[in-house]
Amino acid sequence: MLYATRKVITLTPPAEHPSTPSSSPRDREVIAHLIAAPDQQTAAEWLGITDRHLRRRVDSIMRRFGAETTLQMVVMATLYGDVNPKAVPANTPAHELLTEAFNRRNRASGTP
Repeated sequence: MLYATRKVITLTPPAEHPSTPSSSPRDREVIAHLIAAPDQQTAAEWLGITDRHLRRRVDSIMRRFGAETTLQMVVMATLYGDVNPKAVPANTPAHELLTEAFNRRNRASGTP
């Protein structure tokens, strides 16, 4: 489960970002399971990998996005179109942030 932090996050929209990190299908699957699972251990079980492997994978994805937290990684993945906030349960702390980032990305690209 993702928890919001009190730290203000400044994100650069993809159009202004010098290089777009590319997420593999497996990375997108990892991110989706992190959002849906109640904790990382459950996400690892659903993915069929160990907790340690999941942590290494998440660390790698976070570095690629320049994120300091898992929540920042998910928001960045949303900005780059790897996560659709409609798939995130409305009662999660990340839902509002993801919806805002997704809508901002669509406005910037001219998508309705």
